[in-house]
Amino acid sequence: MMTVLFIGRLEFLAHALINIYKEANFTVQLNDWNDKYLDHIILSKPELIILEITRPERRAFNACQKIKQLCPKQPILLFSTHYREYYFQLSQSCQASGYLHQDLPMTTITQGVQQILKGNTYFPRPEVSNYQSLTQREIHILQLLRLYYKQEEIAEELAISRRTVNNHLANIQEKLETQSSLASVLRAIELGIL
Repeated sequence: MMTVLFIGRLEFLAHALINIYKEANFTVQLNDWNDKYLDHIILSKPELIILEITRPERRAFNACQKIKQLCPKQPILLFSTHYREYYFQLSQSCQASGYLHQDLPMTTITQGVQQILKGNTYFPRPEVSNYQSLTQREIHILQLLRLYYKQEEIAEELAISRRTVNNHLANIQEKLETQSSLASVLRAIELGIL
């Protein structure tokens, strides 16, 4: 029987993994990381630690580094609710065994866990998304939105009609899968576009 330590708040993930790996002994801590878990890790020597990345984000990455200092060979899977490129990069730099996110299909999550349990690393990148097809004009509009420009100010700045601005905004929202201009700006920042 293998032992898996899950530390985070995503109860659904913990229960989904418990159902998939019925032979595993899951220790589920539905809390944020705390250094008290270090003693537990040293004593229980789990085959896998799953750390949820919660705010402030640095907590999970710092925890990963602390665990790796004490137990360099300990497999650690970092998990977040949505893909973020900087989480991907930080996961690799803190020597995690993998980084997964909730947007992935459960089969990919399961495959990742299996690969990590076999001693491999697992860092899947999302498939090419619509956001990569943003035009330079759409990116410029996002930059202006980030500077708190209103739609009519954007139209004036770019010498285009307000209707054209609205069309660009609709395209941006479709590509970024958002529902508002603010959400589009936030998503663009998250994706490293802005």
